[in-house]
Amino acid sequence: MTSIFENKKLCVFDFDETLISSPDHKIKVVKKTGETLFLNSEAWNRYTPNATDTFDFSSLEKASNIKIIEKTWKVFLERLGALGFESVHILSARGSRSPVEKFFSSQGIKVQISCLGIAPGENNGYHKALWVENKIKNENISVVEFFDDREDCVASIMELSTKYQGVDFYVWKITDGKPVPATRKDLTSLPQV
Repeated sequence: MTSIFENKKLCVFDFDETLISSPDHKIKVVKKTGETLFLNSEAWNRYTPNATDTFDFSSLEKASNIKIIEKTWKVFLERLGALGFESVHILSARGSRSPVEKFFSSQGIKVQISCLGIAPGENNGYHKALWVENKIKNENISVVEFFDDREDCVASIMELSTKYQGVDFYVWKITDGKPVPATRKDLTSLPQV
């Protein structure tokens, strides 16, 4: 039986460029001028779309040439083992969960997966913070661990930590393939919504 005083933990990992990387995952962008761009994850994170752009995300549906980001993967496996299936979540901006499910199935791992389907040009951090806030409010979360490679996501969760001071937040930015603790200075990269 669980004590009402027990800390309820939420451990959240981003997927792309946090747990895995794949040079084959490139988003095709066709500009109004006819120019075609193929953006990897890093270029996509910096890209500001135009209303006239058209997008092809089909390469994200394939699970080819995937490389596990070892240091973050090790932390993920440790957290999954220690906290269990109920507390560890994959939170992705992707619109389709099928390739993420296929990947974890190929690894023999059962994990909770949420794909937010964040539209091009929208603030990923804003949407991920809303998801985490919903969990805090509805599931009485007292400890949040968050791992992501995107600055906007890290900054938004850091901002959320100022709103919920009764919740312990441990926020990690994936830098050069390893989790680095976020600091208050990471709030300066918080984009305006």
